[in-house]
Amino acid sequence: MKEVLFSIGYLFALFVTAGVLLFCWDRISSVLWNRRNPPEKLAAEWKEYQNRIQAPDWKFYAKHLQRDVPDAIRNLFANTEIVLSDCAESCGEQTISRFGVIDPANLVESKEWIGLGVVAIAYNVFGDPIYLRPGRNETDAVYVTYHDGGDTEQIAAHVSEFVESIRPRT
Repeated sequence: MKEVLFSIGYLFALFVTAGVLLFCWDRISSVLWNRRNPPEKLAAEWKEYQNRIQAPDWKFYAKHLQRDVPDAIRNLFANTEIVLSDCAESCGEQTISRFGVIDPANLVESKEWIGLGVVAIAYNVFGDPIYLRPGRNETDAVYVTYHDGGDTEQIAAHVSEFVESIRPRT
């Protein structure tokens, strides 16, 4: 009986020790993150994002797409209430966490991440890019490429369908 109680006590002590270590690690990580990201830095990054998203480079985007930029995309980015919102819902299961910036820097970020030359018009809550495929003969269908396996799925047959489905999340 003593051996069973000793084993239970030993396991309990291991779990408590692991819990304390995880709690301490979490607190230390939080303090380090806050030091690297003071409120002033986060505010400056947010302001830079706001400035970039409100000034899409349509000339660059048309050249990238190799066709005219769909009016639905132009109208979407003209609606600053939507593109600057924290979160929005759209076609099917897609929840948008943020909208992509229409400029050359977003092309580089997307290309490095998924290996395709795309400019993400939005990102879902998992950070997966939502985009139009470039090419003269491509349609204006909207796609998402998932980071966990690289699967690509068409989420709207036309960008206007995608844009019309976007609603601020309540």
